[in-house]
Amino acid sequence: MADKIDEAKYDAMITALNSFAAKVSEASAEIQSLSSNCVQALGEEDKAVGPIAEKVRVCTGKYAEAAEQAQKIAQQMQQELEEAHREDEIWGSDD
Repeated sequence: MADKIDEAKYDAMITALNSFAAKVSEASAEIQSLSSNCVQALGEEDKAVGPIAEKVRVCTGKYAEAAEQAQKIAQQMQQELEEAHREDEIWGSDD
């Protein structure tokens, strides 16, 4: 039988990862939106705005990738927790 998983710690970490991912995704979307607004408002007047906005887009894309990775880790941890529950049910039913 596999080592027992500390369910409370797993739940806390899953919650923390999902919260992190949601907050980072939300902030990235807001930054991207603000950047687009700047391009629309200032793009004609200041030619530097476009290249800066592109750098912002690339940067927020990296944040989005990190958020996606955090969600994947949370999903993997949830699957491990569910597998541990199934194992406990199987081993517990033999008693």
